Amino acid sequence: MVWPALQVEAITRRMSPKDLVNMLIMEALSPKAREFMEPMESNPHDLITPRPIATERPMIPQPHEPIRRESTVADISQKRKRLAEDTDALSRLKEMWKAGEKSPTVISKAINYPRSTISETIKRMRASGELVD
Repeated sequence: MVWPALQVEAITRRMSPKDLVNMLIMEALSPKAREFMEPMESNPHDLITPRPIATERPMIPQPHEPIRRESTVADISQKRKRLAEDTDALSRLKEMWKAGEKSPTVISKAINYPRSTISETIKRMRASGELVD
């Protein structure tokens, strides 16, 4: 329905449909769009280099530091010594055990070693008699 209406309107105005569409669009442009179109109106054949419309200069990429990922238990265990060699951690484990703390989860959080490591160490120390119930 639009195309026949455009053709009829173009005939009544004695214009081509293309010229009519161009005229109608240009009449409806906002002031910002008109401002942008000014360079093109001075040279209508230069459609390749429109006037820049950005209000700020483009950002220049800056060098950045590599993204750091969160440490995992595996990363931490590689950075510190083994529990069997960490005399401070073993003495804290023994103190907590004597004070009545028997939970491997609580002890592991307090001395910052994996719960499974603490459980195995407690089992080994109980078997050797280093920890008494």
